[in-house]
Amino acid sequence: MGTYKLGINFVKDAVSFLKAGNSKSLLNKRISNFHGINPTLTYPPTGKSFELPRFCSVEMKQARQMNKIASSQIKAPVSSSFNKTNAEDLRRLTSETIEDSYSRAQWTNPKDGKLYNLLKQGETEDGKVLVRILDQDGAFIKEAEIVPKEIAIIDNSYKSAFELPYGIDNISLPAELNELSHSKAVEILAKRNNPFARYTTFEIGSNRGSSRIDTDKLINHLKNLQQGKKFDYVNCSIGSETFDVTEACEPIYKKVCAEVDKLHSLRGTRVLFAGGNSDGGPFHRKAVNRYLLNSNTAEGVGSLNKRGTISEFSSSKNSKFCQHYEQGELLATQTSDGINISGQPGTDIVFSEKNPFVGMKLRDILKVCDEKPEMWKYIQKLGFASGGENKDDIAYLVFSGKIRVDGTSFATPIRTAKLALNDMMQGVL
Repeated sequence: MGTYKLGINFVKDAVSFLKAGNSKSLLNKRISNFHGINPTLTYPPTGKSFELPRFCSVEMKQARQMNKIASSQIKAPVSSSFNKTNAEDLRRLTSETIEDSYSRAQWTNPKDGKLYNLLKQGETEDGKVLVRILDQDGAFIKEAEIVPKEIAIIDNSYKSAFELPYGIDNISLPAELNELSHSKAVEILAKRNNPFARYTTFEIGSNRGSSRIDTDKLINHLKNLQQGKKFDYVNCSIGSETFDVTEACEPIYKKVCAEVDKLHSLRGTRVLFAGGNSDGGPFHRKAVNRYLLNSNTAEGVGSLNKRGTISEFSSSKNSKFCQHYEQGELLATQTSDGINISGQPGTDIVFSEKNPFVGMKLRDILKVCDEKPEMWKYIQKLGFASGGENKDDIAYLVFSGKIRVDGTSFATPIRTAKLALNDMMQGVL
């Protein structure tokens, strides 16, 4: 009986809502596009609001589709021989130089799942980006002008991007990895997934070498973003975890989140926070980022592992808090021009200091080091095919294959950049 009455009441509410909107039929009623992470519908005569299914909104439908794409592309990485492209496009698509790496992107259309290669051709006088659009195999489709989105990155440049694994000494690492800050890694991941947007970084680190953030700086940045130049997206790869969603959070979190919600209300800016990283175990898996817990508009981003499933450490797993998922377990690898941490083809960080022994025979290297002992430090960063037993071996630059840049902090800029690129490509294809 209770279910029957509930059904009757829902029909009555629906009819009343339609009458309030002066519509005679459900077929004549124009379907609305709902927005936000927790959309509601208001009944005009009474002002009463009804909660709608979370994933019925435009943004959350897109989030669900993008999550599926991210997972499937991790499980089955996209590859192509580019057998339908011309010589110059092929060079740009496969080049490992820093310039070419940051002037291209792979874009998957969330509407149909088709993948496209985008090459930056230049910029127009009015600030638009001219892109050359190729299909997955490199075949030319068209050139188009796209309007770059503005992305703010609020982060800590004093915090390191990763912790050294046990048994690895930083003396064997290139300076670019030793000095890679959390903020710089976030920026790199955003730009490698969308080099056509415009980025501005805002510092919230409390002091050098510390992972702590200055919440006063964070609040001031959010207030400043509410006026002046409009930013379309804000990336906040920060968090503070709790295991009790009913706890009375410290006032500072509510204060920060009030400014997040105000920014969204005033400027329409979408703010994405990292879901958070737990230490493991069943208790920790229930952890929630306090910023997502206290904001009505902030969108959470979780991490996917190498299998395309949610990472063990990824917190805020409830879809009420975490709606987006991208790869957040990344391995630092060596390229011919430097270092890659994004997993995107090409070079993310160029070597600033050239190792003078790369390309030399081991016997010649040893001779130099005998004459100049201070040069021995460079040998520690070299690899040899026979492990250094063959004096005719040619040296190559190498570093540990165990350096990982992992966390929801790094899944967040990837999703932020992709969302912005979706906006920029809207109506182009």
